[in-house]
Amino acid sequence: MRHRQRHVPVTMGSPRFRTLEATGCTVIEAWFPPNALLPSHTHDRAIFGVMLSGAFDSEIAHRTLDCPRASAWVEPLGERHANHIGRHGAHVLVLQPDASAFEAFSDYLSEVQHLRRAEIAADAWRLARELDAGD
Repeated sequence: MRHRQRHVPVTMGSPRFRTLEATGCTVIEAWFPPNALLPSHTHDRAIFGVMLSGAFDSEIAHRTLDCPRASAWVEPLGERHANHIGRHGAHVLVLQPDASAFEAFSDYLSEVQHLRRAEIAADAWRLARELDAGD
């Protein structure tokens, strides 16, 4: 008999995080402690994540994604994965789009993606700084 695992929040294992509900998506900035292990889990929405600093490895879709600073990745809705946080911890910015608000990107968000681009990380840092703005 299979046990159905509940989805967990993106902040599972993060002792410090902040969240902003924006039109069409949730923005989450989270810090994970060094050498933490986040066991196999799923999320209730697709995520687009960017590593701001630190690193982790993600075991997902029968492969391991190495996610150092400036890496970006997609975890599709319900995709089972585990995260192994690096020795310096991990500081991550995550976007969880509402499926209905981003139909044009549904194909992109339905497959595991992994890339490393400095310009994406720069945009993610700007977005993280916007979380500090009270407006």
